[in-house]
Amino acid sequence: AEGCSVLRKSRTVEEANNGNYTADLVGLTVGNNISGKNFDISKATLAISKNGETQKLLIGVRHKVPDTTLLIIRSRMGVEAARIFLTDDTVLINDRLNKKLIVGKPEEIKARYGFDAGMLYMVLGDLLKDKNREAEAVKCNNGTIKKEFSVGQREVEYNIDCNRKKVTDTEIREDIRNGGMSIKFEKFMKLNGITIPQKIELIDEDLASDIKISIEKVTVDWTGEIDFIAGKDYEVNKLR
Repeated sequence: AEGCSVLRKSRTVEEANNGNYTADLVGLTVGNNISGKNFDISKATLAISKNGETQKLLIGVRHKVPDTTLLIIRSRMGVEAARIFLTDDTVLINDRLNKKLIVGKPEEIKARYGFDAGMLYMVLGDLLKDKNREAEAVKCNNGTIKKEFSVGQREVEYNIDCNRKKVTDTEIREDIRNGGMSIKFEKFMKLNGITIPQKIELIDEDLASDIKISIEKVTVDWTGEIDFIAGKDYEVNKLR
């Protein structure tokens, strides 16, 4: 059955207890990933602050296991600006403002914008890691532990809450020569067996920007379908 919740009215998960934890904490945390479920984030706000100015947008995210994701971006008034369709081998961007359909591959959008589905899942609080990494016992100090992984071209450090089996902070570095991105997660709640952060804050060192996301309504074990319909008479461009 679907689990739907207006998150700001929900009870939060209890705070972590101090103590040690020795089981496969990383594996259990991966099992808590939202990308392991079909979901629909139907209401979320995005606030981007830079140089003393703040821009606010509405976003939606729909995901179907294993690899189909749709990101919808709207103005504060609800007018759709763009939708981005992602799979493991395809990227389609419906640019409604410029009436363009942009077509490409995941590696092309990552090279141009530094963005891909993996980055989106990490922003939503998931722990991604190399698949060949074996399970290991860990020891938590004061209820948390830090773990580092290579994720594709990225070096990622996670701070894991041992009680929740959930990431509370993520540090991402694409290149040692460049600045990185830090992500902080707060106000957790449980829904259909997984833990979801309601408040997310990103600080991007390269762009000198601060981004805050508030997730207000989400359905887990969503049973809907993801449809991507290109705009009529849109100009088709290849992602470069």
